Amino acid sequence: MKRVAIIGGGAAGCTAACAAAENGAQVTVFERQDKCARKIHATGNGRCNLTNLRQFREAYHTQADVECADRFHALWDGQASDAVMAFFDSEGVLLHDRAGYVYPRTDKAETIAETLLKRMRRSGVHCVPDTRICSAAYEENQFLLQTNTGIQPFDRLIIACGGKVSRAFGCTGDGAALAKSFGLACVPEVPALVPLLTDDPAIKAAKGVRTTAQVRIGDICETGEVQFTENSISGIPVFQLSAVAARQLLSGRQTAAVISFLPEYNSRQALAIFHRHEQLCYEDPDATLHALFDGIVPSGIASYIIRRNGFSDEKKIRNLDDRECVCRKLLCGLLHTEIGITGTAGFERAQVTSGGVSLLEITENYEAVRRKGLFLAGEVLDLDGICGGYNLTFAMYSGMRAGRSAALT
Repeated sequence: MKRVAIIGGGAAGCTAACAAAENGAQVTVFERQDKCARKIHATGNGRCNLTNLRQFREAYHTQADVECADRFHALWDGQASDAVMAFFDSEGVLLHDRAGYVYPRTDKAETIAETLLKRMRRSGVHCVPDTRICSAAYEENQFLLQTNTGIQPFDRLIIACGGKVSRAFGCTGDGAALAKSFGLACVPEVPALVPLLTDDPAIKAAKGVRTTAQVRIGDICETGEVQFTENSISGIPVFQLSAVAARQLLSGRQTAAVISFLPEYNSRQALAIFHRHEQLCYEDPDATLHALFDGIVPSGIASYIIRRNGFSDEKKIRNLDDRECVCRKLLCGLLHTEIGITGTAGFERAQVTSGGVSLLEITENYEAVRRKGLFLAGEVLDLDGICGGYNLTFAMYSGMRAGRSAALT
C-alpha cells in the first residue's frame, strides 16, 4: 500500500486525499490550521459557488504557452464541472445553479466543507492539523517531510497548500517554495481578483458609488458593476483584470484602467444624449455642470468627472467662457476616463493567487516531470480563474486527478 502525503487540507488537498485513499493508498494530510477545509467556509461569500456549468478556455489564466494551456483545458472542458458535481451528488448533497453558477442547495459553504470532511473520514484519511511542513526532500526512493514534530517518510507527495492568499487560513506561499526545492520552475506570484489602488485625488468624489461600466487594461475589456472607494476601484470587471494590472506593475510598467461609464452606447449615441442634456441645461439659467449628468450616471460619478477636468460641480453652464469645449471634455470623461493604477490591495484582500508552479512542469496527471512521485494540485499551480466558481472547480478537479494518479502510478 502506497503511503501518500498531502500538504494542505483545502479544497484541492481534501479531494486529493479522498481520491488517493479510495484508490488504495494510505493517506496523511498535513494542515496548518486546526481543521481541514477551513478556507472553504469563506468561499462565495459563505455560500460556496463550487463550480460553473460553462467551462471555457478564457475563464482560466496562466503564463504558460498557449499550447500548454489548451492541453490542460481540454481535460477540464466537459469533465471538470461534471466531476465536481458528481462527487457531491454521490454524498447526497443537493445542488442548484443560477445561470450556470452552481451552489449547494443549502446556500451554505459549510455544507461543502463538512461533506469533504465526512468523505475523508469514511475513506480512512488521516488528518494531522496544526502542522507545518518545514522542508521536504527525496532520498532513497522516498519523500522525507520535516514537520514541527519530526521527519516522516512517504512514497508519494502531493503539494496542495494553496498560494499566498488568506494568511488567516495558513496560506503563506509554502507550496511554491517546496516545489522550488525540488527544482521546479515557478512563475512570480501576484494577487488576483483583488481591488486596484489609485492615487487619483478626484476619485474621492465617487466614494461608495456602484455603477455599470466597461473597464479596459491593456487589450482586455470587462463590463459589469464597478465600485469606487476613496482610493481604489473594485467589482467583478476590475477583479477579472486585476492580475493583468498586477503583472504590469511587477514589470515596472505604468498601468491604467480605462473606464467607459456608458458601455451600452456607442460614441454617436452618447453624443446625442449629452447634447440633449446640454440644451436642456442651457435653457435653465441656474443649471450647473452637475446637472448635465442628471439621469445619465450616479451623482458621485458626475462629480468625479467634473473635478478630474478641473471644474466645480456648482459652476453654472451659462457662465462658461467656452461651453462647447467644456462639454466636450466632460462627454469624453463619460466615455474614456483613464485612472492611473498604483498597486493592488494585496494578497490579504485578494481571492486567489496568480502564478505559482509552471504548468510546463507537470503532466496531465499533475505529476512533476522532473521528480516522479511528486504531484501538485490547486492554487499552488500557475493557473487562476475568473469569478464564478472556476478557481474552486480547478482546485477540486486537479486534486481528484492528482490523488488518483498518486495512488495508482
